[in-house]
Amino acid sequence: MLTSNFLLQAKFSQRLNLQINQIASQLTLVQLEHQHDQFSPSILSMMNRILATDMTWLMRFAWHNNHYQALLKLMEFKQPQREDEILYLNHGLLASVRKQIDTQVVKWLADEAKDQDFSMPLAFRDALGQRHQYPLGQLVCHWFNLQTQLYGELKIVLAQQNFSLDNTIVLTDLVLSNKHAVGQ
Repeated sequence: MLTSNFLLQAKFSQRLNLQINQIASQLTLVQLEHQHDQFSPSILSMMNRILATDMTWLMRFAWHNNHYQALLKLMEFKQPQREDEILYLNHGLLASVRKQIDTQVVKWLADEAKDQDFSMPLAFRDALGQRHQYPLGQLVCHWFNLQTQLYGELKIVLAQQNFSLDNTIVLTDLVLSNKHAVGQ
């Protein structure tokens, strides 16, 4: 049950990332790098922050189980040293990497992860080097919640430049996907 719920969330994130990249592909470099004020990140830096945060968490998950080959494949990409790191200055490359990562996350949850995996403890170190240990399922929930927060921040940054995400389509896709998954 957990695996199918996480898979649904991963597909939602995948769809949202496609929509974000469609908007970003229509913007100039000046628009992508524009900061509305000193406290607001640019669209490009926010997209990089989401990617770096995802990579940080996904690599923690990858080492949890040696059967998670889809996540281990993410080692091929630049690895962030911190979550606010700009990994890709080129939007086209960022979008390509984002798409590949989303594909691997869906593959991990569809083909490799098992419900019992999510009750197993995962030990890791945070950005300050402090050691933590929690069940994998709690950490995956935390990661999806963190994504929601970061997508909300990106939505604000996009709105500051008069762009918006079509939440209706994304939410409709999520509901329809869920109905199809449970056979309704």
